[in-house]
Amino acid sequence: MGNYPYILKTGSIKKFLEKIPTVGVPDKITLRFLYALDFKTKNDRPLIPLLKVLKFLDDSGTPTERYKLYRDRSKSSQILGASIREAYSELFKVYPDAQNRDSQSLQNFFSTHTGLGERAIKSTVETFKTLSSMADFEGTIDQFAITKEASEINSYTVQNKDSLHSIDLALSEGRKAKIVLPQDVSKEEIDRLKKLLDALK
Repeated sequence: MGNYPYILKTGSIKKFLEKIPTVGVPDKITLRFLYALDFKTKNDRPLIPLLKVLKFLDDSGTPTERYKLYRDRSKSSQILGASIREAYSELFKVYPDAQNRDSQSLQNFFSTHTGLGERAIKSTVETFKTLSSMADFEGTIDQFAITKEASEINSYTVQNKDSLHSIDLALSEGRKAKIVLPQDVSKEEIDRLKKLLDALK
């Protein structure tokens, strides 16, 4: 069964995400921190497990690099889109365009992939749809989504060959990765991806 936190008061999701770029980054996000930002009801408490599933927080509640990158308004919707694709990966395997699916299709999925009751399933659907309404699933989002935690990227180099462009990533602990791009990718698209990688370093 998948781990799909839900929030009954979905308006809190948008309200909290909109606050991330405007307030300082705390050492940890706790119920006390939520209370200080005026998220005072018990229905606001599931924000914390939701942020953990999106990998905006680690298991201890400490904001991750992903959380910090989300503060950049020019990238926030793409970062959220990548996070949603990762958190709901099983859903996107069934429906590659899950963000555009109707409520009944989503309810059918969550009914068979969770042990939740009818009301909770409806809230899970509304949680997903609220997140999706704030996210960008287009453009370079797939390239962004292949990265691990942003702090793992130590350096990268771009290689140009006749048949392809490739970007070699040097990760932590001596690990390496490569992004291969098609020959007809434009210089502007490469520059855009390089800027995203620079932001992750």
